[in-house]
Amino acid sequence: MTAFAHHIPDNGSAFIFYGPHIGVTLEGELGRMYRPRMEAPGNSCGALMLALDRFKNNPSYTPAIRDDDYQQMTLEKVLLPKRDAIVNAENPAKKITEETYEVINNKIHEYVKTCRGEFHAEKVVLLGGIIINTDHGLDDYFDARNFEVIDL
Repeated sequence: MTAFAHHIPDNGSAFIFYGPHIGVTLEGELGRMYRPRMEAPGNSCGALMLALDRFKNNPSYTPAIRDDDYQQMTLEKVLLPKRDAIVNAENPAKKITEETYEVINNKIHEYVKTCRGEFHAEKVVLLGGIIINTDHGLDDYFDARNFEVIDL
């Protein structure tokens, strides 16, 4: 965030758009979507659906941070305290996406607060939410969860 803050023009504004994404098929299946030239739907978000599968299929699973898949393992580590709420939810794919949004939202706010003095801008604008990917050829959507303008 500090590096980002240093790229904002003096007296300018920063716009930060953030949040996870989730697919939904025409049949209403969350966490999946049809892609061009593929007959079967695939996971969307693949990283979240992989974490969900690991949480559901192995109650003692604990992610180990490794160099070969650092981002996936870090994502799973951050979500691990929410595992029970996620796997026991009415719709676990929706729940893991919502919990991920909350993690990202909290981190973005923490980073902006921590780096506040690094911005030479007048404002930081935050737009957070969940991107909803639909099947190939259809419009995608955005479920806005946060919009705010922070005066620096």
